[in-house]
Amino acid sequence: MKLLIGLLIGIIITFATPFLYYIYFYWFLAVMFFVIIYWIGFTLSFKNFFEFYLKEREKETYNNMVELLRAMRHEFINYFQVIQSLTELEQTEKLKDYLNTVNLEVDETGNILKIYHPEITLYLLNQLVEYNNKDIGFQLNVNTNMEKINESPNNITSFLDKIFNKINIEESNDITSCSIECEITEEAGYYPIIITVYDPSEPWKKEIDKLKDFKEVELYNWEEHLAIHMYIKKVKIEEGD
Repeated sequence: MKLLIGLLIGIIITFATPFLYYIYFYWFLAVMFFVIIYWIGFTLSFKNFFEFYLKEREKETYNNMVELLRAMRHEFINYFQVIQSLTELEQTEKLKDYLNTVNLEVDETGNILKIYHPEITLYLLNQLVEYNNKDIGFQLNVNTNMEKINESPNNITSFLDKIFNKINIEESNDITSCSIECEITEEAGYYPIIITVYDPSEPWKKEIDKLKDFKEVELYNWEEHLAIHMYIKKVKIEEGD
């Protein structure tokens, strides 16, 4: 806020200074000198603010990565404990079923890690952990590395975050019957991201309807579930490249 006020003051003084030339020349020179010093100081302040902002963003990213690794470590410890218990009890069939489940979850995580952009990878892994911690079913199917997106990865994660924040399943009448599926695929000119929400009560539906204003989004409604289709354009490749 202070920087914005400083910017406005600087603009006003800068545009007002030329009028002093017609009033008193020495005032004009003095104010002109002050304006130059002012903009040098403002530029240095803005540089310091921007560097501080980047450091805070970097710190937040590292914190998220640490929390994510802790959550994944906890999950793997749980896997080993269950496998050890089933092995000791010699419950072979249950052990096979559980290993199949673990394989699917590991494949799911592995496909996310294949995404070319670390910002998107980190965001999706965070979503996976968050919904798991809330005991809300969340299935993520990634069938592409999204290498050729024609959009900033941060813009994509910001828009996805806007969508997921509107899907407030915690407000549902029966959270145990709710789940979310997110599928990322690849087609000729774009990457479709399809988020399907299974929630019979849909108390958050009015918030989701607001997404109709965005041209990148299509909404499809059924009786007990809703699908949000988002399309990320690919970089155009010239013929012969």
